Amino acid sequence: MEEDIASDFGLYGAEPKSADRVDALVSAAVSRNGSTNLFKIDLAELPRRAEEMDPRRTFFGSVNYYWFENVSE
Repeated sequence: MEEDIASDFGLYGAEPKSADRVDALVSAAVSRNGSTNLFKIDLAELPRRAEEMDPRRTFFGSVNYYWFENVSE
């Protein structure tokens, strides 16, 4: 995993052995940082096209997509 990704997401330890493990680790770190208010941006709040699913209204509940930097529309 690249050092800047590890640093941005507060990841420490051994290098994951596959791309799938990197993806899972980054996903978990983003969830952690969003739920502890370290990441304030929620991509689910961005405008979306009419045909896109609303992440706030899914059959299993509201979904958040926290991120570490502002995203322009």
